[in-house]
Amino acid sequence: MASSFICILTHGTDARFVYLSPTFDQVIGHAGLELIGNSVALLTPNYDTVAPILDCLMELQTFGTIIYNNVKTRSGYVTLETVFYCCEGLYVTTNRTISSGDFVRSNLLENIVMIDNKEVRVRGCSEVLHTKEDIFRALSQSTPPYPRKSPRVCLILDRFSEFLPIIYATESSEQVLGFKPSQLIGTSFFSYVDPDELYEVQEEFMDMKIGQFRTLTSLDGIVAVLSPISPFEFFEHGGFPLF
Repeated sequence: MASSFICILTHGTDARFVYLSPTFDQVIGHAGLELIGNSVALLTPNYDTVAPILDCLMELQTFGTIIYNNVKTRSGYVTLETVFYCCEGLYVTTNRTISSGDFVRSNLLENIVMIDNKEVRVRGCSEVLHTKEDIFRALSQSTPPYPRKSPRVCLILDRFSEFLPIIYATESSEQVLGFKPSQLIGTSFFSYVDPDELYEVQEEFMDMKIGQFRTLTSLDGIVAVLSPISPFEFFEHGGFPLF
């Protein structure tokens, strides 16, 4: 039984599913294909509480923010731990299991957001947060002050194929890579990176550094790629975390 998944959500007042890895069905109990194009609120009963948090994360363009929230599964509501990465108007999110060693090993100043009965708390902030301004202030204080980031592209790769074909690309691909999404889909990721630069860390999730590309890999072989990462951001985080 799979224990992980990756999904991509649009940004806005009515966030919708853009992509769900096949293991979503095994973890959550809902067929992912049936949810594509539908509102995230179908699975998150208190999405009106989650939405301003995601708005703040998008504005901050943060990486690796952990949110604990109730999600509707086939067996009922469960508290799910999800990690959100923001990139070019999209949220890339995945569930995972953390340990205290994650923070020591990665030297991360990660945000941890807990939602309980519409009460929002951020690690390091003693008060309960009620407004978007409160949430933004708390997240800003616990997030390293990054300079304005260069344009990023989000790609989805099929790792089951030897050539890592691209199966999804954001509109920003033309600005970052010089190719429209329609030109990238079906082509090999190795056409844009040096294969010799690729290495993997084998865990429940694999982390790959390919040049300036920051990637996440789920157990089912789908890779979400965010790029580029500036050297400043890399060193401020103390290197790439092992998600």
